[in-house]
Amino acid sequence: MKIEAENPTLVIAGSWNPAILTPQWIAQAALGKAADEQFVVKVTIDPLQGQGAVRRLSFLDIELVAAPQVLIFFIDPKNPESSAKAIAAARTILQTLTHTPISGVGCNFLFSVEENKIEFLDLFRSTNYFEGVLENSEIVSKSWGNKIQADDELIGVECVHEGNVGSIRLNFHHSVQTASEAVEYLTDEKYPEILGQAIKIAENLSNERIEGAIT
Repeated sequence: MKIEAENPTLVIAGSWNPAILTPQWIAQAALGKAADEQFVVKVTIDPLQGQGAVRRLSFLDIELVAAPQVLIFFIDPKNPESSAKAIAAARTILQTLTHTPISGVGCNFLFSVEENKIEFLDLFRSTNYFEGVLENSEIVSKSWGNKIQADDELIGVECVHEGNVGSIRLNFHHSVQTASEAVEYLTDEKYPEILGQAIKIAENLSNERIEGAIT
């Protein structure tokens, strides 16, 4: 199994002001850069569900989206320092913008299943309920999902099989009420802990070992 091109993400849900969260402000407030320091900023426009088109910013080895309802950090699975830098930047932003209403913190992962393992396909066994109702019909995409409450985490699990391609999407969500609660949750050990859980779940669902470096 390999991790998909869509990188893991750290998501902080709340009520954000994107006008504040500029690259220059983040560089100074969260990364300790001088006010007159010059650096390159790469901007791409991405669609974001519920937010419309948003600006994805990449600079000083971090990549993020600042939208009114979410602050998203993209984590590079091939860079061992990426997750630590994202967590540290998020924590500092929350400590600086202490009055920002925050409702949750979470991580998202997307894995692809390279082979049609029987154990993975067993998740999707079903009947074509439209047979005899719709002529010449066949199921071309199947999905399966659950939400699991595990201690203080709500974990969303969604598996999809379409053609010969399988994927496992995992969402870990922790509810908070204040920025300070989010800071307490975002310890240096939190992302590696969640990543370990995500890998175990994905390996169990696919009956495959995950190979390669994952941050």
